[in-house]
Amino acid sequence: MKIDKAGLPFIAGALVPAALLADARRFGWATGFAALAAFFAYFFRDPERRVPSEPGLVVSPADGRVVVAGPADPNAALFKQGAHAVLDGQVDIAYEQSGLWKDTVANQKVTAAITSLGAKNIKGVYSANDGMAGGIATALKGAGINPPLTGQDAELTAIQRILAGFQSSTIYKAYKPEADATAEIAVDLLNGKSFTSVADTTSKSGSGQTVPSKLLPATTVTKANINDTVIKDGLYTVGEVCTADYASACAAAGIK
Repeated sequence: MKIDKAGLPFIAGALVPAALLADARRFGWATGFAALAAFFAYFFRDPERRVPSEPGLVVSPADGRVVVAGPADPNAALFKQGAHAVLDGQVDIAYEQSGLWKDTVANQKVTAAITSLGAKNIKGVYSANDGMAGGIATALKGAGINPPLTGQDAELTAIQRILAGFQSSTIYKAYKPEADATAEIAVDLLNGKSFTSVADTTSKSGSGQTVPSKLLPATTVTKANINDTVIKDGLYTVGEVCTADYASACAAAGIK
């Protein structure tokens, strides 16, 4: 069964305490965590899709993802706040719109920006995720320009765009440290211990509550460090990244 990579931290976060508890012969708790891991695996399954072709059917596209889109998403506000903390006073932000986490919407917004500002006046574009960056890259290419373009999530297509020169960078948040911290917190809670040695700081939730947190560093991925990040960590194999269309770009970047 194929599992969506977004589910790996959740599955690992349940399996690790299950193994530790089984080793400690606390089989009741271990079974519960193992069942939770199985549920996560089922929830994040990514089966092959077959579009029904029977006559008279109405087909609606779906990929099983549940998302909150647009400015109401707390993540969007945090990403925007972080970007402005760095960019304000350093560059002129001439056009800023929500892409609603959709490549099609981002493409439309950037196409409008190109029309409004003029292609030659666009010196760079920052995007809050790689999905939107894909739509933006298409719009920029259509206008005959290729300014720096950022993204986030280290999606496979973004890694390939970086190799091809149509995206400058993406943000990679490694799954293993997230899973390890989750497992440690889970075991501490089960043992009635304080987990502040793991969750060693606090942050504000979307509702304004102060919650214990473990803030892990993110990594900027560029063409220069693809080998040392997403491939070294096993997020993608060389074969997945270096398909026929990107073989020469991989060779030039030393990925083999």
